[in-house]
Amino acid sequence: MRKAFSLGVDFLVASVAGVFLWSFASQKLSRPSSRGEPVVGTSIGDLGIDWQRAHVNLVFLLNRDCKFCTLTAPLYQRIISQYRSRSDVEFVALFPHEARSGRTYLENVALDIQHVRGPVVLPWGGYLTPTLLLCDRDGRVKRFWKGSLTEAVKQDIVRGIDAYLGEAVPNSAGATSH
Repeated sequence: MRKAFSLGVDFLVASVAGVFLWSFASQKLSRPSSRGEPVVGTSIGDLGIDWQRAHVNLVFLLNRDCKFCTLTAPLYQRIISQYRSRSDVEFVALFPHEARSGRTYLENVALDIQHVRGPVVLPWGGYLTPTLLLCDRDGRVKRFWKGSLTEAVKQDIVRGIDAYLGEAVPNSAGATSH
């Protein structure tokens, strides 16, 4: 009798463990493989933004609760000020929360971005912040830079933007290439 009871408990524990493992594995397998990272070539979607207005659309993925977004804000400020006067560059901020709180956040970190949208669900299934997207006239991702940025990464961003704009870009030896 004790042995039968013990076997019954063992079977029940094994069954519960099996269901748990199957549930966990199926969740992992059904998640997007990008792990929240942008996918080059993917369109962000309309979002009420006229992507055609500019040759380059710099899209900032931010979150008001992201400390790395705040730490990266000074580098973003310099990038924005470098391209602010250009008519062929537009700036867009996307948030996973309400646009109103996004605007407040932008004011607090002194980022002057006119187009603010939120909450936005991204087509690649995640929201990795901070991330800067370089998008074309169709709102398609051409390049992206994720995470807290260094000065060296900022230089890579500027080179990427300038290259996409078709401008001469100095290489590491100081020469200019087209």
